[in-house]
Amino acid sequence: MPPTAQQSSAKIAAATVSCACVLAPLALGASSAEARFGLEAATWLAVSCWLASGPIAARLTWMPVCVATVLLVQQLPVPDRLLMAIAPVSAGAWKLAHESTPGVWGCISVNPGASFTATCRVLLSVATLAMVMDIGRYRSQRSMLLSALAISSMLMLGLGLCFGSAQQTQVLLGVIDISGPIDRAKNPLLIAEQTAGIGWPNVQTLADHRYIAEDRSVGDGFGSYRYSNHFAGGTALTLPIAAALWLWLTRGKVRQWVRQAVFGSMFGMALCIVAIMAQSRAGTAALVLAGFTLCFLTAVHPTWRRTAGWLAAASAGAIASLLIIMLGGWQWVMPLVPTAYQKAVAVVLSDGRALAAQIAVRMFRASPVLGTGLTSFEQIFPRFQSGHTNLYFAHNDYAQILAETGLAGLAGVVRFASLCWSRWKRFVADAGRDYRILNAGPWAGLVGFASHSAFDWNMYLPANAFMACVVAGLCVSSVPNPSSPNASPRPYLGSIGRILLLAASLLAILGLGRDTLSEVAGRRSLGAAMVADQLAQKDPLQPSAVNILSESIQNAEAIFARDPYNAALAVALSQANLRLAAHQQDLKMREEYLAASRRWARTAQSMNATCRGLPQPLNKN
Repeated sequence: MPPTAQQSSAKIAAATVSCACVLAPLALGASSAEARFGLEAATWLAVSCWLASGPIAARLTWMPVCVATVLLVQQLPVPDRLLMAIAPVSAGAWKLAHESTPGVWGCISVNPGASFTATCRVLLSVATLAMVMDIGRYRSQRSMLLSALAISSMLMLGLGLCFGSAQQTQVLLGVIDISGPIDRAKNPLLIAEQTAGIGWPNVQTLADHRYIAEDRSVGDGFGSYRYSNHFAGGTALTLPIAAALWLWLTRGKVRQWVRQAVFGSMFGMALCIVAIMAQSRAGTAALVLAGFTLCFLTAVHPTWRRTAGWLAAASAGAIASLLIIMLGGWQWVMPLVPTAYQKAVAVVLSDGRALAAQIAVRMFRASPVLGTGLTSFEQIFPRFQSGHTNLYFAHNDYAQILAETGLAGLAGVVRFASLCWSRWKRFVADAGRDYRILNAGPWAGLVGFASHSAFDWNMYLPANAFMACVVAGLCVSSVPNPSSPNASPRPYLGSIGRILLLAASLLAILGLGRDTLSEVAGRRSLGAAMVADQLAQKDPLQPSAVNILSESIQNAEAIFARDPYNAALAVALSQANLRLAAHQQDLKMREEYLAASRRWARTAQSMNATCRGLPQPLNKN
């Protein structure tokens, strides 16, 4: 390929990623399935263009392929004895699910279909990271990405300042209604990432059967985000980049006191929005740590630099200490706290985040090798904690990754963390003044985001996860690689890696497109029809939903034929057939719909070892 064409491909990739960075908080804060797929499609396009450019180091193309390959092992059938040895939690769940057909092999993942979808997303995310690690070495592409992230930060803060919290009005950005169709604070149609990470059971009784529906929290909404803590995480990630870009652009052009005043004002305004308006405690701590880190990296005077460094270290130590207490159980701390402050400390440490993170650690201890499958925390949580609420995320990305992927996931995280640490040390020691100021922003943002992710689930929200991959790639590429991409002694490995990554990313985007169609036209359509039926039962003036249910079932069955491993869609079909059976006066027709409901329930159980929401006869214990 001619050099000009190679450069054009890299520039197209950088431009695509830059546009996605600007639009991600605005479009994906609402977390709709359609917007999520739009980001995934943009990621795939950028990765494809990058693979068409060159040269590319072989390790960069193999990295996402190897990660996805390891994760795919979770979805392969495993003999019972081996499964019991490496994943006892999953083995027990599959035995219960297959009690009528003993000897059937189970998988490490309790929900292989959902784990495959998550693997496709991880593949594109790691490919984005590898791509930015490569194109971030070039000044024009790097400047484009930094500018896009700075613009994203200003848009994020501006929308938060203008619209604030949607908790009272439940109207996001002044136009998007996030309230539920029955209860304004709950919505059974939401996917997990659209919520505040929590749901409540809602028992539905029909035709001598019952099933437990999930009423999901609509979140408090802040700015363009459905969940204020995600707004805080996005701010901690991107604001340091905007602040560093300001310092770099104004060097030698604006008086020093003005530069520093604007710099301080940016962080002061962000702290007011995050701490007072959004009321995010973890976000406030992360933003303070990011600010101190940026001051440490950009300060010229040794005294100011040492002071900022000590403050950053003290902030990181305090956050780490709190995390250790939360993960290890906090009761032992209380005797050390003065009596006057024990109640306040107990309130902080008994937060639901602490419980969720502790359960994730228990899940890891129960299946330490390869975990229980990506996105399985929501499914496994009720087995470790009974109660009237269900948590969908561990509110600690590291604990959840550990629970879902085990030691294999931990090895990957540690390997990347060690790479970042080595590049950080080289950047601190070697980066020159102007280059240091410009590129200090991504490092400070990554530090703030990493600390915030210890108390929330940023990496499970598409917008923040995507921007985090871009920022992490910019950090790693802020220090030159010790060897050139052309220096590989086996260049054929790079060619094979490109072909494999190109094919894998194409299969991933096709699979994600299918899943999006299943979510929008299948599960969501069925859910809306069942909600309409509930409304009709409560209000006789509402029109009957029988026809809507019948049409939705037919459409969903056609979609399921193209997506035969979608357990969530099978559960929805089982529930919808039960609701339709409740309307039948003819006993034969009623039994046909009940039989269809049971058939879809068995189908769902065969694909998901921890199925919830399946209809059960009332006389069954």
